Amino acid sequence: MGLRHARNILAAGHELAVVHDEDAKASAAVGRLTGARRGTLAAVLRDGAAEGVVIASPASVHATHISACVRAGRPFLCEKPLATDLTRARQAVKQMQAQKAWGMLGLNRRYDAQFKSLRAQIKRGAIGEVQIVKLVSRSAQTPPPAYLRDAGGLLRDKGAHYFDLACWLTRQLPAAVQAVGKRLFSPELEEAGDYDTAMVTLELASGALCNFDFSRRAPYGQDERIEVMGSKGMLQCSFPAADTCVRTRVDGVAESAGLHSTWQEHYAPTYQAELEAFITCLRRGRPSPIPVTAGLLAEQVAAAAAKSIATGRRMEVDTTGVDAACVAT
Repeated sequence: MGLRHARNILAAGHELAVVHDEDAKASAAVGRLTGARRGTLAAVLRDGAAEGVVIASPASVHATHISACVRAGRPFLCEKPLATDLTRARQAVKQMQAQKAWGMLGLNRRYDAQFKSLRAQIKRGAIGEVQIVKLVSRSAQTPPPAYLRDAGGLLRDKGAHYFDLACWLTRQLPAAVQAVGKRLFSPELEEAGDYDTAMVTLELASGALCNFDFSRRAPYGQDERIEVMGSKGMLQCSFPAADTCVRTRVDGVAESAGLHSTWQEHYAPTYQAELEAFITCLRRGRPSPIPVTAGLLAEQVAAAAAKSIATGRRMEVDTTGVDAACVAT
């Protein structure tokens, strides 16, 4: 992810001043690509020429790096999730609010053209009052163990995006959640208390219901879909195929000739848009386009969903410290 951001910074005509990575080979690769100096985290934070910091470290240290930026007075863009547990997420937000720090959370799917169109249509009442929202996220393949160890679990890794999307699309805060998690093909996740498959039902403030269908492995390729049903109709969008050519056989069966595109290909423009929003708002003195409280909200849902899986009960979502502004931008 750090390399992706470095390339986008370079492609947009901006300068990457200093790069830090615990992996020397990784920082060297970014340095060769961008001309950025390699330095320690302290060097990154004290660089007088840098306007801001992009945090693309493992999720397990996001809160640590946010705290370092706040102490140094550095505006930042941090990839999701805000943290890998609710306590650290709340601490990060409290520290930022106490210091009046400027920070943006990298929930890049808010910049997807399909999702933006869907949200705009909901806002103008194209389908009336929202009643049911269905969100599917199934990965083409299970991430490597090293990634899973630092990702914060299925409910934070995937959930950070999709819990946020449900609230952002509808401009509503959550009320309660009920969830089931399973290890259907990755029994090794038991030691970490994680799951490869989950079904989550989220109740919004209006009473509308959101259903989340999460899987770490889809044998047919990346699968992401959203469906919103309202009192006057329905909106849908899905992950486009890499090749939209359709073949119809003599027996009348139609087949798609192409596989699903990868998430890296499909969402590449959203990372560029995310970066430009960060830089533009920062330079023009505007509020953060995606406040860190959006990350706290996603963590609050994830924490409640985890408790629901553990207890088998419906859990209320504690949205202390969050207001509708974080899903209204």
